[in-house]
Amino acid sequence: MKKSRLTWFLVASALMLTIPTTVKTNTKTKAKVTDDLTMYYWFWVDGSNVYYTWRQNRILDEADLTGLSVSNYNPWTRWEKGYMPSAVGFDESGTPVPLTPIPDASLYSHP
Repeated sequence: MKKSRLTWFLVASALMLTIPTTVKTNTKTKAKVTDDLTMYYWFWVDGSNVYYTWRQNRILDEADLTGLSVSNYNPWTRWEKGYMPSAVGFDESGTPVPLTPIPDASLYSHP
């Protein structure tokens, strides 16, 4: 009986010492947004009208400048659309105009 207790004690001790070292926890923090270093043309949306903000910024720089957020959870009230340079044309006065109605990036305000 004493041998079996000693054996079970040694097995339990070995398991208790090895299990915590083999199980790893996820200690990495997830980044909010990875900035892709693309300089987007930013347009302000007012109803169905889109106005150029006279800014060309990266996503995180525009979010810091305007206080808008990348997340689109409800409720959101105002937003900006960002277009890549390849999705923007220029009118006769040199003002950028989006070529497609679907933006490449969006920023939202949350009340």
